[in-house]
Amino acid sequence: GSSSNSRYRPGGRGRGGKWTPSTRLSASESQVEKPVVEKKPDEEIEKQTESFVKEYFTCKDIEEAGLCLIELGAQQEQLPLVIVRGILVALESKPEDMVNLSKLYVAFVAALRLSRHDIRKGLDIVLENLGEYATDLPIAPRKLAPVFGSSLLNGYVNLDFIKEKVQDNLGVNAIMLVSTTMQWIYQE
Repeated sequence: GSSSNSRYRPGGRGRGGKWTPSTRLSASESQVEKPVVEKKPDEEIEKQTESFVKEYFTCKDIEEAGLCLIELGAQQEQLPLVIVRGILVALESKPEDMVNLSKLYVAFVAALRLSRHDIRKGLDIVLENLGEYATDLPIAPRKLAPVFGSSLLNGYVNLDFIKEKVQDNLGVNAIMLVSTTMQWIYQE
């Protein structure tokens, strides 16, 4: 079954060893003790995430991306890094890749491979660095609209979350992000 505090389960690929967006672990499967896995360095997690996200943008295979996420072996506290690195890859890619990334994250949450908290924490990191991203890529706030809009529509974050985060940064980048996110949601 699903729970509100769903966790990534290293080594598990759901039933039959196959990962699909609809695969969920039963209560008995999720309570099986897993061996302690040594924490990989954050840099390795980011590099491997970049690789599987780029591959996903090429082939759009959610199942394969899900297997890559499992094989990544990230610890629970490293999962927001997966969110951030995916977003950074999408910022440097075609505009539709941010939409595709949003769909991938929704599939990962549905399959209990990422939690709403992981998404929220990753987006928090992105918002903290929005000015830096916009300096490197001035259209970054506009390109982020699909991932923030999808996160709002799916309940991973709410307007209060975004409002709280942008209040400290009422610059043009924050305003552009909120504006384009609302436009994106309206078009959906």
